[in-house]
Amino acid sequence: MNKISIFLLFLTIISINVNGQDENSEPLMNLDIYVNGEKFQIKDGDTLNISNTQIVVKSSDFMTFDFGVVSFDYPKYFAYSFEEDFAYKNWTLDGNDLVIMYFEIGAEAELDMFIKEMVKQFGRKNCNVIDHFVKIGDLDLKGKRINVEIIGQKITYDMYKLESNDFKSHFIAFQDSKNEDGLDSKESIETLNIINETIQYK
Repeated sequence: MNKISIFLLFLTIISINVNGQDENSEPLMNLDIYVNGEKFQIKDGDTLNISNTQIVVKSSDFMTFDFGVVSFDYPKYFAYSFEEDFAYKNWTLDGNDLVIMYFEIGAEAELDMFIKEMVKQFGRKNCNVIDHFVKIGDLDLKGKRINVEIIGQKITYDMYKLESNDFKSHFIAFQDSKNEDGLDSKESIETLNIINETIQYK
């Protein structure tokens, strides 16, 4: 093979790679679409043509948390984790500035128990605990806020107990890393707006 042929082959390979998926990007999600029992597999955001009808299929920007006594939507880029021990479950949705935590205890438990434990973790000298009230969707929640300041970083940790009839204790918490001016992070504001619009109490 002469040098010109090798060069043309090299350009062809480059062209194929450029037109394909960027190697630095996350692989696109495969979506299985079933129409009258027939399966079609496409990539997230692709267009599916069926009987001269164009159907654009795209995964949502949001995931749905549906555990315990509530369900709500949250941004899909939040990292999801789950821990379980005897009579204890904990779900965590971790964003950049906002962390959402849901706790389910298989017995009667009080909010103050969790607050005291969190104060220990943050360091008592770094914390100021106050009563906190919030309306999320149709829920009027009364809880506690821990104002935390560690080496100039301001954090709020809000926690509320949710009513239930399953003889368990349910808690939801929101931890927000504040802006430099001490105000709520943009992520916290936007995510709580989404939760407000989608939350359902079971």
